[in-house]
Amino acid sequence: MIAFSALVLIAGCQDEGSRRPNDFTQSNINRETRIVKNDPATRAMVMNDCRANVRRGSAKDRQNIAVFMKVPVAEAAETFCSRIVGGLESGRLTAADGNALKRGRITPAALAVLQGE
Repeated sequence: MIAFSALVLIAGCQDEGSRRPNDFTQSNINRETRIVKNDPATRAMVMNDCRANVRRGSAKDRQNIAVFMKVPVAEAAETFCSRIVGGLESGRLTAADGNALKRGRITPAALAVLQGE
């Protein structure tokens, strides 16, 4: 669950490059996604952790997230987490998308998911 929870957060920028020891793997994402899909309590925990982490971010970060997703700032945490978790559950987001987000890059798939497309 640690990797899944980490994916639903906006991580700080990292240098681009090849796979790193803490990168997500698709097999881990698949396993953890199955757990979240089949266990409502785990899904609720992941969503609560995600929302709390987004809310702990700076006001500027929350504002940027809201503008990016085209939602009011008050809805930024809920919308961000719902879209990321939904993107993972649907298979629209992959480990590669998560690793890119960790490095401060956004893939076309992550862009579409976060913008609700």
